[in-house]
Amino acid sequence: MPSDRCWLAFAILAILGVTVWRIALLPFAGLDLFVDESQYWLWGRELAFGHYSKPPMIGWVIRATTFLTGAEEGFDLRLALPILHGATAVLVLFLADEVTDLRTAALAAVSYVTLPVVSVGSLLISTDTPMLFFLAASLLVWSRLRNGPSLWLAVLLGLCLGLGMMSKYAMSFAFAGLVLVTILVPGWRIGWRDGLVAALVGLAVFAPNIWWNLQHDLATVNHTADNIAWQGLNLRWGNALRFLGEQFAVAGPVIFAAFLVQLCRRRAWGDEDTRALLLLALPALLIVTAQALNSRAYANWAVGAYVAGTIVAVIWLSHRAPRLMALSLVLNGLIALAVPVAAAQAETLRRPDGELLLRRYLGQEAISRTAIEVAAAQGLDVIVAHDRGLLADLFYRTRDGGPHILAVPQRNPVPHHYALIYPIPAGLDGEVLYLTFARDARPCQDPAVPQTEVHRWTPDTGTARGMELSLRRVPASCW
Repeated sequence: MPSDRCWLAFAILAILGVTVWRIALLPFAGLDLFVDESQYWLWGRELAFGHYSKPPMIGWVIRATTFLTGAEEGFDLRLALPILHGATAVLVLFLADEVTDLRTAALAAVSYVTLPVVSVGSLLISTDTPMLFFLAASLLVWSRLRNGPSLWLAVLLGLCLGLGMMSKYAMSFAFAGLVLVTILVPGWRIGWRDGLVAALVGLAVFAPNIWWNLQHDLATVNHTADNIAWQGLNLRWGNALRFLGEQFAVAGPVIFAAFLVQLCRRRAWGDEDTRALLLLALPALLIVTAQALNSRAYANWAVGAYVAGTIVAVIWLSHRAPRLMALSLVLNGLIALAVPVAAAQAETLRRPDGELLLRRYLGQEAISRTAIEVAAAQGLDVIVAHDRGLLADLFYRTRDGGPHILAVPQRNPVPHHYALIYPIPAGLDGEVLYLTFARDARPCQDPAVPQTEVHRWTPDTGTARGMELSLRRVPASCW
């Protein structure tokens, strides 16, 4: 049997190898920035304590990496993603080592770093990535605190919890898990003083985001409520089943199946450490499943379950089903290797029906370049749009100079970050270039206001394939 040192070396080398592979192929990713990714880049430039749809951490992370690299290309914006996931895998290794043997901990860490959702999250910018890091750190520090009081560990726990909330509000699911653990698992309770210190530190870290929301009509809170979209009690069983089915893709079929097996095993609930991990993972899955049952839910909304959930699954797989454990590592490992390769082939990789597999991540730059070129030809120095996707890429493509980008003013509640922070100011004179999808209504309803269409085209590939776009000269006073 391999020694503990061999298992530790296996885990570290596997995490390092997967992380290096992801970083090495990042420069070859043929993807435009998706609308959310461009928006996160802008947040990094703003360095505010809050933003329209999410807390600010992802913007801070992007700002840090672009400062270090000295550039703002796709590689620079995405560089922190595989590094953060690799670091989270190391935290999972240490957390698992607290509750099981080092062999199982090593397998759990490698399983985490190769989860399909982590493979995608190491390529596409997501608020999940920093949240998962701070979630794993929080659980590890809590596990250490249960062994005895420690003021500095309590402060560290508060910092991790607060920074997790500054990453994504879904971090709040972890609080529910920690409450359940405190009530139902005596061996995982921490001292009242440490808990109070952690709570106060966490609140202090998160307070600037609360203040920002109060200054901006609770924009992020309202957007989150809109995403939840509850309108009375509904029982949409198909939505709930679809969400649960998607978890087999999020975590990999073997890992999620093993987690479900553990949920049903009396012995798993009888072991104090495994019970604690189950309780830490369950709130995210149960809450988001309830959300899907009542309205809708995206597959990644419960991703926080898989810090503790992966360890739970691997505890059963490594001891009771080693062949399935090997199968899981092979399947998820192949996906981890394939995702960066697929990104490098984004412009040629097609589905069976002939459509580009990664269509939604292509073609945005070409739209922005066309608008910028037409603005220069028309002698206009302001481009206006109301669509969030168009605005997001326009801001990014003009980062080193070019026309000024503004959003069409919107009534409260405003629909996106650009209308909140960058609306056309009152009193702007002259004409602007208005970029819109041709199907949309005229910007000025008054037919007496001059509006001249100067360019219309239909992209033949990418996210807007087959959709007519229009560029018009419009008086700024139109709005």
